[in-house]
Amino acid sequence: MAKQVSRLNAQALRGAFKCVAKESSRYAIVGVQVIPEENGDATLAVTDGRKLAVRFDAGAALRPCILGPVALKANDHEVEFRMGDDHGNAIASRPFGAKRGTVDIEYVEGTFPPFGDIFPKEVTPAECAGVISLDAKLLLEIAAAVNDGDAENATAVTIFVKADNKPFVVMGNAGIGVQMPVSLCGATVAEACRKATEACQRAQAAAERLKSLIAAERERKPEPAAAAA
Repeated sequence: MAKQVSRLNAQALRGAFKCVAKESSRYAIVGVQVIPEENGDATLAVTDGRKLAVRFDAGAALRPCILGPVALKANDHEVEFRMGDDHGNAIASRPFGAKRGTVDIEYVEGTFPPFGDIFPKEVTPAECAGVISLDAKLLLEIAAAVNDGDAENATAVTIFVKADNKPFVVMGNAGIGVQMPVSLCGATVAEACRKATEACQRAQAAAERLKSLIAAERERKPEPAAAAA
């Protein structure tokens, strides 16, 4: 019988690692939390203490774990691994007949912080003055242009939204810019709020799933032997 392995989308992993903490005494947040859903799909959760991201449909997973940085190549499109010791090998799958490669992986110790309560239970039109969809890359480029520093180290920008699908103003500490929103393809505020509510509830369900899986694993582990008197 073939070994069962977890398979994660390499692009999802690359994006997730951009949000982890670079240095922290809380080891769990320097890695990517992998959450196996009931149907076998994988959800990823990452935070650095200032921002939080939850990625759905990131592949397939068997057990929860926190993955340390993985050195992926640009053409890797899937990473498959089998839970083992504190470290091991993962197989990077590459397209167009390229050879599959081996990459080192490490599992990060610790417990990922609870994140379900951070998301609102519901997003309603009454709470939204409007809804816009923006190109994040363009926003970073404008932030670099209107701030002292580059896009990676730009200070905060202030965004002024006049109306749906109208240009919005981006103000930095050294200038001001304007960006056009991405078309919402006719989506109404109510429809956008409904989708946001569904996504928030899905993230909350993933957090609860992780909590229950960790509790179940702790119950399966034998209690440490009592110290000799």
